[in-house]
This record gives sequence, C-alpha cells and structure tokens, in this order.
Amino acid sequence: AFFYIKRNSEAVDGAEAYTTIGPSFPLPDLVEWNDDGDLCCICVDTRIGVYALHPPEFKLLTSTLLAPNEIDRKILSAKFIHGALYVASRGSVQCIFLNNSNAERTFSIDSYVLSSFETPIFPKCTISRADNNYLRSFAPMPVPMSLDQPSVLSIFAGSLLLSTCTGIQAVSLNHPIIRIGILLAANQAHRAEPWFSAINIRHHELLARFLERKGYPSYAIGLAGVSLDTRIDICLKYKLTAELEKIIEGFGLASIRQIDVGDSCYSAVESVGIFLISQGRGEVVRRMASECIMSGNESRREAFLLANLLVAVDPSDARRLVKRVVGAKGKGQEEWGGPAGKYVRDHIF
Repeated sequence: AFFYIKRNSEAVDGAEAYTTIGPSFPLPDLVEWNDDGDLCCICVDTRIGVYALHPPEFKLLTSTLLAPNEIDRKILSAKFIHGALYVASRGSVQCIFLNNSNAERTFSIDSYVLSSFETPIFPKCTISRADNNYLRSFAPMPVPMSLDQPSVLSIFAGSLLLSTCTGIQAVSLNHPIIRIGILLAANQAHRAEPWFSAINIRHHELLARFLERKGYPSYAIGLAGVSLDTRIDICLKYKLTAELEKIIEGFGLASIRQIDVGDSCYSAVESVGIFLISQGRGEVVRRMASECIMSGNESRREAFLLANLLVAVDPSDARRLVKRVVGAKGKGQEEWGGPAGKYVRDHIF
C-alpha cells in the first residue's frame, strides 16, 4: 500500500498529478486520520503506528503494540478524538496520548488500557483498602468487559462510547490521569489543573514526567510532591529561568547543595549558576556567590567558580567577589584556596 500526494496544488486532477509519499505498507488492516488531516493511524496486525503528514514529508512518529495476551489479536477500530487516539479490539480498549514535547526532539506516547476481558472480577490476593487506593491512584484499573465487534464512536458524559453487536457500550473515563490526558490533548490545560490534586502525592513524580512529556513542564514543577532535583532538572531542560529563580529563593542554596549530581565535576549550585549566567542573570549569580562565601570554607569553591563566571558580565564586581573568596593579601582576611588562592593573592591582587 502507498500514500499519494499532489505534485503541486494547481495541477489538474489525474493520475499523472500525483506521486507517492512516505514508505510503503504491507497491506495495513486499518487506516484512520484525525480531523485536521495531519496525523494518521496505521494498524498492521498488532502494531499501531502514528504518522505525521507535513508535505512533502510523511514520516513515522511513534508506534506501540496492542494489549498483549489476547485470544484474537486484531485491531477492529481506531479513532482520533480531540487529540487522543482510541483503539479497540475484541479483548481490550486502549487510550493513547500523543506527546508533543520537543525538548529532546523525540516523539513518544502514553498508553493506558481502559477495558480488558482478562481483568479478574475478584483480586487474586487480599490487599488492604489503603494499598488498593495507592496502586490505583496513578494508572487506571482496566474494566472487565467482553466486546463483540467494537467500533469507537465518541465521548459522551465522561465515557467512551463503543458500538457493538449487542448495543452501545460505555467505558468510563473518570480516572484522574485519563481526564488530565484528555484535557491536555484538547488544549484545555486550565481545566486539567484541578485534576492534579486527585493524584496521590506519592505519584507526583510520575505525574510530573507525564506533564513534561505532554509539553507542560511549568505545571510539573508546581506539584507539591515533586522533589527539588526534579524541579531543577526540568527548569534547566526547558530554560524556565523565572521559575528557577523562585526555586532558589524558596529552597535556598543549602538545600540545592544536597542534590546528588553523580559523576559530575560540578555541584548542583555551580550547575545552576552556570545556567543562570548563560541566561543573563548576573545579579542572581552574584547573590548566590555572596551567600556561598558566607556559608563557610566548604562553599567557597562554588563562590570562586561563580565569581570567575561573572567576569564576562561585570568584571569589577567579579573582582571584588574573588577578593572576598580568597582573602586579600595583608588585609587580615581569612585566606582560602590553597596554592590557587595563594597565587591569586600574590600575583593578581
């Protein structure tokens, strides 16, 4: 199977006016387009592929598999509804959210099984209500349902409507993460935000990464249960400079200094300072360097690095900071820095 596109918009209709675009397909079972005509879902056996049409390009964005362990593993229906993709087979219904974050220039998906014939009505083991609420708080528990030739219709009153041989079936979409994903896919972020509180605070790290993948990093760093290192990581990745300054003011350098940076030769404070210098926030870095000097000798290495970075922004102010770090020669100040500090005091100041 091939896809064709007009060579140019002014060409007269006819076979000679069209040319193939994108790869060939081994007889796809199902092809569905979204309302805007720029996304295409192509299903082959149990593989679900999502392609983007940007003339003259037609390329694969991402792919996923149908829910495993089905008796008759065949996709019977697929439909784009308000930016989300819903796929139905005899044994399951899946909701697929397409992620539009371009920070890493990769395209990914979040897929959730809404219903499945394999879901047991009674749990295999007895767990407490608290544990059950914890397990179900982030991802939905599939609803046990046996479907006969399902076809995705639409969303109505908080449920996904399916047409089957036995009548209309409704699959609930009331789980918080599903509601959040649906609203974000429909560009209704302000309506999705109240649903964040319905997610257990112990799962806020997962929710933050979900929001990040969906292209809403600013919402992710505002979650109460998100750790400090995750907040800073997101700010640095997406250049959220104003939000990073608020984090520095709210948490302080002492807390940022405790972040584990692994094998990096720079501390978390130094990494944040380097980023802020690159964003032209010299005054914030100067205050950070001054606070490091006041924190004692263990933090003066950070102050020394930040002060040297400030040379490119304000040489005279940076020189005063360096003097405060190493201690001016003959002025009775506490000396610091070993051989490097001694060299600065003897030959520069």
